[in-house]
Amino acid sequence: MSGSALPLEIVDLRTTLFTRRGEMKAVDGLSLTVAAGETVALVGESGCGKSLSALSIMRLLPDPPARIVGGQVKLNGRDIVPLPEEAMLGIRGKEIGMIFQDPLSSLNPVATVEKQIVEVLMTHTELGRGQARVRAHELLELVGMPDAARRLDAYPHQLSGGMCQRVIIAMAIACSPSVLIADEPTTALD
Repeated sequence: MSGSALPLEIVDLRTTLFTRRGEMKAVDGLSLTVAAGETVALVGESGCGKSLSALSIMRLLPDPPARIVGGQVKLNGRDIVPLPEEAMLGIRGKEIGMIFQDPLSSLNPVATVEKQIVEVLMTHTELGRGQARVRAHELLELVGMPDAARRLDAYPHQLSGGMCQRVIIAMAIACSPSVLIADEPTTALD
């Protein structure tokens, strides 16, 4: 990353949903920049496209039916729109993280909290399993998880909605990404 590159620069981002009823412009000309340390908020009524914009930036919308049809998403100076999915797997979680709106549908119901956080850490860092487990515990404490050590062995269905949201936040910040997208990050927090 060059010293002058912004962590996030979006230029005329356009995402279209291709449905049986025809094409729907889901994101139509979004442009914004986010400087290091800056917080930018998208505000609008329910259904106006805030979540679709966030998912477009992360390149998490399924193609089909959704497709980015124009614009750029520059992450640390590099346009990630044309990158293959394999490259995005190395970027998501490491360089750009996301706190999803619905924690229960974002977590794997058959994997423990520990397994899910450790997977993020082992995918994107040089930590071994033991070190990643220690870091997962630290992250849960950082996000205010009650009895964090015990929660590592829990499954999502054994946690409250607020606790699941804390797990999602811990996963999103695990690798200290330069950009963090938060889609209603306080949903269900106790």
